[in-house]
Amino acid sequence: MRGTLDRLFKKMLNADEAQFNRIKVSAGRVRITMLNTLRYSAVVENRNLNANETTLHPMNRKTSGTLNEGFPH
Repeated sequence: MRGTLDRLFKKMLNADEAQFNRIKVSAGRVRITMLNTLRYSAVVENRNLNANETTLHPMNRKTSGTLNEGFPH
């Protein structure tokens, strides 16, 4: 594993710890609730949590673009 979930998602979202309200993990799916009440759902494609194989999908239709734009590979 490349690191903890906390470090992985900080890298993916380019956010500091203060922006996270809750991270919930269950059965390969990770739900992050941001302090601005936008919800994001992450589906971990690889159980090893390799950053290149993990995608985030905005659940709020008002959010423009996708979170993996500019995703570090």
